[in-house]
Amino acid sequence: MCGRAGDESAQNWEEPMKLNTTFAKVLALGATLALTGGGAMAKEITYVTYITPTHPIMKYAYYPYVERIKEQTDGEITIEVYTGGSLGGSKELLPNVRAGVVDSATLVPIYTSADLPTLSAIGGLMAAVSDPRAGLAAANEVAMLRCPECLEQADKNNFISLALGGGGPYALMCTKPVVTLEDLKGVKIRATSSVGNVFAQLGGTPVAVGAGETYEALQRGQVDCVAGPTSWMESFNLKEMVKYVTDLKFGVAFSTIISDMNTSVWKGLTEQQRQVFIDNSAKLVADQTYGYMHDDQTVLEAGLADGIELLKPSDDLLAALKTLQQGEFTRVTEMEMERGTPGVEAAIEAYRVAYDKWLGIVEEIGEGNPEAYEKALQDEIFSKL
Repeated sequence: MCGRAGDESAQNWEEPMKLNTTFAKVLALGATLALTGGGAMAKEITYVTYITPTHPIMKYAYYPYVERIKEQTDGEITIEVYTGGSLGGSKELLPNVRAGVVDSATLVPIYTSADLPTLSAIGGLMAAVSDPRAGLAAANEVAMLRCPECLEQADKNNFISLALGGGGPYALMCTKPVVTLEDLKGVKIRATSSVGNVFAQLGGTPVAVGAGETYEALQRGQVDCVAGPTSWMESFNLKEMVKYVTDLKFGVAFSTIISDMNTSVWKGLTEQQRQVFIDNSAKLVADQTYGYMHDDQTVLEAGLADGIELLKPSDDLLAALKTLQQGEFTRVTEMEMERGTPGVEAAIEAYRVAYDKWLGIVEEIGEGNPEAYEKALQDEIFSKL
């Protein structure tokens, strides 16, 4: 999704108001004046996200990315970050970037599928993916290099995409033990999209609850389990309610656009400045991936130390899950073709091929080694933009 106009070392792992129309016009005018004034004028990029400053994407990846951009442009480019939805919720951010109200934002295609249908459809494959590194790398490769419809839809929405992000593999975090296929029957699970569909086919009852509402849903008995990365036990304070974690490693969110830019703003940068953003995309993706994995493991270990019980799923549950996962590519393709999603058959096949390729790459890299993962991302994807 990277139609370009004109064209380090490992990280140390240690609904909000909309801007009014007048302010939007002022921002747009200010950007125009700054970008057309000639010379190497200082430019401040506004980046808006609905996630918190302590989220793994922000603390491990995006904030260090901001510092690198500033340093590598000799201070000519700075990025002002607004977190927690202070300048737009998850559904408002694409319209705000499109209109030039903000320069850049965290964009979630599944929340704006009418505008970004093809990338949203690819993101609907999350139930088919178990490895976050392979899943996210494949998503970046397809969105940037192998999906013309993704590029066209971004262009129609007046932005270019620079990097996709996602989360860790899903576990079941529950108030009661879920180990077998029989245990799952009738269990109310906070699960969305294709993950919810798979749990429904396994006998569970998916409940549509926003990630920020999961604590209350568990507290009130609205749900028995939450399907999500184990780091959510800290991010959303689920550790106070969760008693059991079933280690499924099933489902990965991988289609969130974590770096992008309004097309006019992008065109106003110099070629050298644009290249700095592109050259930092691989590290941004690698840092957020390994940061998420780090927090998943750290939070899980802390939960176990506090008495949460880790459960190994039974063979019958794993076998049923694997069978449904294998059918996800076909199911999602057929569903999206019925909806008339442009180019979806070719896009999903491209993702399947890329995911298989990246499974091989990350197996060769091994469990750790973020530097090698970053290099693979650079060689296979971002050096080709």
